[in-house]
Amino acid sequence: MPRFAILIAAAMVAAAAQPVAAQQLPPAAAEMRKGYDRKAWGDWEPVEGCLTTRHAVLAATSLVRPRLRNCKVVAGLWRDAWTGVEITDPKNTDIDHVVPVQEAHDSGGYQWETAVRHRFFNDMENLVVTGRDVNQRKGAYGPEAWLPDGETERCFFVRRWIYIKHKWQLSADERELRVLQTVLHTCPVEQPVTRGGSVNPTAPITGSELYR
Repeated sequence: MPRFAILIAAAMVAAAAQPVAAQQLPPAAAEMRKGYDRKAWGDWEPVEGCLTTRHAVLAATSLVRPRLRNCKVVAGLWRDAWTGVEITDPKNTDIDHVVPVQEAHDSGGYQWETAVRHRFFNDMENLVVTGRDVNQRKGAYGPEAWLPDGETERCFFVRRWIYIKHKWQLSADERELRVLQTVLHTCPVEQPVTRGGSVNPTAPITGSELYR
């Protein structure tokens, strides 16, 4: 497995390595609801070689050995993070920010410099594969307005939301906090992921595949 895939796998399991407790909820604060400019947050950036963040995430999370061509993932198998539905065509996928970019702006990112905003946009721990229609329904909503239907997906969403908000020192408003606390109380005890874990150890990517 090339270095980029190892780095991606490590980043994407790191957030799950420590269970989230209610006392880790982000601080309550009023949010900035104006001034958001999507262009200020950049776009997918190269991870290593010619793969951008989007295709690096697709390559690292495919449930089967992914096929790459011209620096893009052209085939694989993915499980929608929010519905559990399997997706076979990468053209039908979106790479979703668990904590949306606009939410990051509202809860503290409006104060960041451009370089920090670009790093947030490409943060692997905040990215999941989902279907385009699901991503459109989720939009920029937070847990107070949108939650996955399934318990597993819902608990993952809330725990990762809290983790990302802590990681980037983002705040939450009162309604958001109430929903986060309510959902956490319904979730089973989270089992830590071992440091030696891998996003998809059965689908290594070789250097020849990467640059084919």
